[in-house]
Amino acid sequence: MESDQTITFCFDGSEIGVRQALARLMRDLQARSVRKVDRENVQLVLAEALNNIVEHGYPGDQKGRIELCCTLGSKGIDIVVIDCGAEVPDVVLLPYDTPDPKTRLHDLPEGGWGWALIHILTARLVYSRSNGRNRLELHLPFSPQDSSDHDTG
Repeated sequence: MESDQTITFCFDGSEIGVRQALARLMRDLQARSVRKVDRENVQLVLAEALNNIVEHGYPGDQKGRIELCCTLGSKGIDIVVIDCGAEVPDVVLLPYDTPDPKTRLHDLPEGGWGWALIHILTARLVYSRSNGRNRLELHLPFSPQDSSDHDTG
């Protein structure tokens, strides 16, 4: 893979807009030979972040656009998401403790797992707000090469 390739586009801040944007990005990443495991991590992180923007940033009948920029480097993928929705509450940006694996399923809290997944899968998460615009910067390192990692699509 060539280093520092950039994919940039804007889309509607709606459920269908997010689905279409993720599908497009997955095709673009595959075309640039990004391994399946890394594409899946990007898809999971962005699905959580983008759906939160739609649900909480542009609630109800509010309409807005989302800008997405992904830069492929030699060690990972840098992602910038910009929107004009509501400000992100500070609490979701704090690091999460992963639950004790011995916790029974019905004792786990409901909801809030999306941001925990984002924190787990990213090596860097920076949020800022300026002039009514939210900017979320994420870095997802590439997964270690593994001889059993076969890309099947």
